[in-house]
Amino acid sequence: MTEKPVQFAVDASVLGALGLATLASKEKFLATVPSGEEIYDDILWLDYLIRNNEVELILPYTVMKGLKARNPNANNPEHKAEKLARQEKYKRFAKMYMNGQPNIKIAYVNGGFVGDFLYFVDNLATLYTEEASDGYGLSIPYNERTKPFVPYNNNLSYPALKMAESTLLGLDFLTLNTKYFLKKPVHVQNTIQKINKQYLNSDVKPLAFDQALAIMDDLEKLESYINKTEARPKIATELLDYKNFKKHAHKVNMEKRSTRELHNTRTLFIKYLDTPLNLEDLKPLAQDDDLQM
Repeated sequence: MTEKPVQFAVDASVLGALGLATLASKEKFLATVPSGEEIYDDILWLDYLIRNNEVELILPYTVMKGLKARNPNANNPEHKAEKLARQEKYKRFAKMYMNGQPNIKIAYVNGGFVGDFLYFVDNLATLYTEEASDGYGLSIPYNERTKPFVPYNNNLSYPALKMAESTLLGLDFLTLNTKYFLKKPVHVQNTIQKINKQYLNSDVKPLAFDQALAIMDDLEKLESYINKTEARPKIATELLDYKNFKKHAHKVNMEKRSTRELHNTRTLFIKYLDTPLNLEDLKPLAQDDDLQM
């Protein structure tokens, strides 16, 4: 066991699986989680490591916002209802799991006034996103794409935003979503890591569940990974468990409502940068180092 827990940014897919594995029947888990039979035991092992303070899972603010409950039948075509209902089940069990786990933390930026932080998230997510000459990324032929993500309804996609925020937190993004690990037409994982290295000198990437297991299963590899994570450029954040996050979020919302303005400015936000990041004007850095994959 290491002195410090290993930290990963985490997707709702992982939290939902943890909730289903520990709070529901195995049958319900297998009926909900794709490839559930293959990962069931490993999900339970991850839960053991979390409970024993060997792993901390950090929710990016974007992921936390995405856990808001929605009606899967509202204004959605019938063929999407089943998928959306499954997503709502993930959300429900994710929140139940977080409620009893102090080692599941939410990244709380700048006292909860996150306006400028999300501006920088958007800037980075744009670098991950394909842009066609007519402004519609989907119009680019599939085999000509060079970026990991395409816009959704002319907006930055949710996967791109989650990945961008994880990068600013300096944490690999642990997810069960296979979209992050496609290799054609773009090798998503490698391309994200190259963009991060080029613009921010960061090696953050999406992390597959089996990759995380390999890290945690080898003490020497685990200690090296923890040290590498700590050395990454990142913003400074306050990490709150779910119960305290809800209390603080309510307090901040009340303050915003009473003053009708955000209390952060870009100057204030920059003071919270732990290691300087080139966020104002994202341009390639003057280096050409090989990536450590």
